[in-house]
Amino acid sequence: MNGKQFFIETICYKKDIKIKVKVRDSVSHQNLKKDTLFKTLTMTLMARKPDIKNDTVQVLFARLDSAIKVNTFYTTDSVKIKYKDFPNYERLISDLFISSQRELEKKASNRFVLHGIRMKFEFFQNGSLQFFADAHSPSRESNPLLYDYLTTTKEILQKSGKKMF
Repeated sequence: MNGKQFFIETICYKKDIKIKVKVRDSVSHQNLKKDTLFKTLTMTLMARKPDIKNDTVQVLFARLDSAIKVNTFYTTDSVKIKYKDFPNYERLISDLFISSQRELEKKASNRFVLHGIRMKFEFFQNGSLQFFADAHSPSRESNPLLYDYLTTTKEILQKSGKKMF
């Protein structure tokens, strides 16, 4: 994605899977400059040089994040696929859900990444967050299941004619 922020949501139904992709296009800095709440939060956080673990600071960061999200613009697209057409993908999604956070985040030994991409994976079931996993530049060696999910999803999107990847 060439450094762009993106989101992939995979929704499993009884007979098919919907893959939704959202790619961040831009943030309206002009709107943020006009937003008095954003200015106040920014100044408060800068003045306090906050301790990240402080609950009040966490609330301020969450409000700041919300203000940024409201002023962020995305390109979105989606595709629906049948389980029968992609049985390996169905199995991969199932494997992700039965894995633990620790297993998904397991890093390859002797691996050192100077620059890379930080990725966060959130796993929901029935609208409720079950667990999440973080990965730094996932590869087949470092985070095999997460890497397979990303590469297989990309292949499915490309096969379906989606140009986002």
